[in-house]
Order: sequence, then structure tokens, then C-alpha cells
Amino acid sequence: MNNYLTRRIVLLRHGQLAAEPALIGRTDAPLSPHSLLQLKQWCHQLPPLLPWQRIVTSPLQRCHEMGRQLAAASACACEVMPDIAEMDFGELDGRPYDQITDAWPVLERFWATPMEAPLPGAETLAAFNHRVWNAWPRLLEMTREHSLLVVTHGGVMRMLLAQLLHADWHAGEYYQQMQIPYASATEVAVWHYDGQIRTQLRQLAIPFETLLKQVS
Repeated sequence: MNNYLTRRIVLLRHGQLAAEPALIGRTDAPLSPHSLLQLKQWCHQLPPLLPWQRIVTSPLQRCHEMGRQLAAASACACEVMPDIAEMDFGELDGRPYDQITDAWPVLERFWATPMEAPLPGAETLAAFNHRVWNAWPRLLEMTREHSLLVVTHGGVMRMLLAQLLHADWHAGEYYQQMQIPYASATEVAVWHYDGQIRTQLRQLAIPFETLLKQVS
């Protein structure tokens, strides 16, 4: 008899930040008061049938705080995975846009051709891709035991989706066109069948509270 197992991975982007508009990668910006209130409401309104049994989170506080509180509310384990942290934007990371007007030509070249025009002191796009995509098989292996909630960042989610959708992650246009709002959830179905793992994108960038209502 064939062994057949269905799980899911819910990718959740962190909420709004208490920070000025900027390229915020490794800068450890906190969640905004609005996001903290939203998180508190989610924790009080979790449905009895959760779409996850284990939570994995980026180590940065904007994700870890959400993962920690949701894990406590849903009585499940929460694990930190450093490889799903956001891209490091180097010297421009966390610096408000209105304070780096002299760097706009550098930013525009990066946004247009991120592979050819890395930011000063930053993680390269290729290194970011390698780090994030290497984390994906580990997440898939975890689904042999549990469905997962993965609390991470917009850049990480775009990189994973580029691989899942066979999109060109080298192209700057891809990152501009793939909108991943704050506090949005993307659902991936995972099938384990005769030792193989198959995935299918089920829902893309829907409000997290919408996903919770679907399983209530």
C-alpha cells in the first residue's frame, strides 16, 4: 500500500513596523502598536481547529514576537530558524529613505538589476537565494510530523515563491510586481507520497484573519 500524507505550510509575513520607511532587513525593528493589538486579537480569536501544529520563526523580533505569542495561544512549539531572516541590506539597512537621498542612484540600480548592482556591504541576492532556498527542504521535512506556521519576511516569501512558481528571481521586476502585504498569509499544500514530497500553492497573500476564518 502507498503511504500518502497531506500537510500544509502557512507563510505569514510580520505586521507593520514601528519604524520610518526604509529598507529594513537585518535591522531589528519592533512591531507597531497597531500590529501588537492585531496580534493580541488573533491570539484571542484562534479557531479550535488550527491549520498548524508547530511554528517556525525568523529570529528578528518583528517575527519572533508574533511566533511566540501565537505559539503560546495555540499551545504548540515555536522554533527559531536563522536562515529565514530577511535579506541584509548592508550600509543602507534601516536608514530612513528621507535621510539617504544621496544614495537614490544606488538604490535604483539595485531595484532594477539586483544581481548586477548589489548594495554596499549587503548580502548578495545570490547568497540570499541560497540561504532561503536551503531552508525550504528543512521546512518540508518538518511537515512529515506537523503542519507549520512560518513567520517570516516579505523578501523571504518572494524568494520562496519565485522557486515554487518557477519565476525569475534574478529580475528586479519580479520583486516589484509580487506584492506581499504586512500580516498576509500564503498557504502551500504539501503531499508526502512514497518517500517523495510535492507542493501546491493554494492561497497567495491573503489577510491572516481571513485564513483563520476559513478554518473556524
